[in-house]
Amino acid sequence: MRGTHRFITIGAALSCTAAITQAGTFALGYGGGISFTSTHTESVPGSGIFDIGVDDTFYFEPGAGGWEKVLLPPSQGFIPGQIYCVNEWFTFCPPPTGGPSQPLEDWHEIISVGPDGNPWDIWVTDLGDPVISFDPDSREPVPGLQFMISTDGTGLWFDFDPIDIGPGGITLHITKYFRYTGSTVSFNPVTITQYPTPTPSSIALLGIAGLITCRRKR
Repeated sequence: MRGTHRFITIGAALSCTAAITQAGTFALGYGGGISFTSTHTESVPGSGIFDIGVDDTFYFEPGAGGWEKVLLPPSQGFIPGQIYCVNEWFTFCPPPTGGPSQPLEDWHEIISVGPDGNPWDIWVTDLGDPVISFDPDSREPVPGLQFMISTDGTGLWFDFDPIDIGPGGITLHITKYFRYTGSTVSFNPVTITQYPTPTPSSIALLGIAGLITCRRKR
């Protein structure tokens, strides 16, 4: 872990500094604060892939809200039964106040549900397990990575060995897939809300009842 983490820290140091001075710095947490929202379209029309690379940087703040990512439907709409990929990368930095960073060791995501309260899109593993990595090319999972999906398919929770943010920051790469499960084509946006969480015991804060599909990545 240490060798890989050193490599990433060195690579992220410049991007972290540049992002703080040139772009926004946002707090992410699991509390009731205001969420940061960003809107995204397919990277290549018709590809079913949402590539989300952001210049903004983020820091962990327990009292802050989550990160709401709004995925706009393709021109043909979200098609029943089709799988879509969310491929993203972003940088975590120390708090702008200069205070110490709390290590990351959890990551939680909720995908939106339909107006009738039933899931109309759902996390799936058909094309590969959800992965958090430092390197987008190798997609080698961060050490100790496990993931769980809620029984209704709308909640995704990662657990991994603690990752120290450090003064240079870290860049994370996350890939996962969702399937639109409605019976007709939908032009409604899909909203994914993401939260870092401080410890595995914080699962009670995640609001996920009945976690399944727990796997350890080696």
